[in-house]
Amino acid sequence: FENRNNLISARFNTSYERKTVGIQRNLIKETLKSKIDSYPISRKKYFLELCSSKIVLSPFGWGEINLKDFEVFLTGGLLFKPNMNHINTWPNFFLNKQTIVEFNWDLDNLNELINFYTKQDNERLYIANEGQKMYLQYTSGRDAGEFFANHLMKILK
Repeated sequence: FENRNNLISARFNTSYERKTVGIQRNLIKETLKSKIDSYPISRKKYFLELCSSKIVLSPFGWGEINLKDFEVFLTGGLLFKPNMNHINTWPNFFLNKQTIVEFNWDLDNLNELINFYTKQDNERLYIANEGQKMYLQYTSGRDAGEFFANHLMKILK
């Protein structure tokens, strides 16, 4: 967690046939153009970058949740996402300032949050660690199967 020399990872596609899918991604790219590289890199370089990044941006695309969210939990960076309080998930990995950091959809607080969490190592490390811990607990932890079975039984009843 501590030895990360890359401040921000923001690798994401911005070219979509449907313009609505890329709106927020293009806005982020423009807002942070002096802070990020968003051009494509190889899969191996991508995962090395995730492992060495303090903050990883994962904007909405075709939906709110995407594969990158889980890649970030696995690699231990601090996941930055647009506000997710409009959806319910199980398990709820997306707890603002507990397992991830949420920014406003219009990005008006994105730079402020990046500046804060790049300087506040203890806060950043705590949240990133909690996100990874929760993810592993529910996906591969000793009780993961039981958590899933209990949740499924609740749904079926």
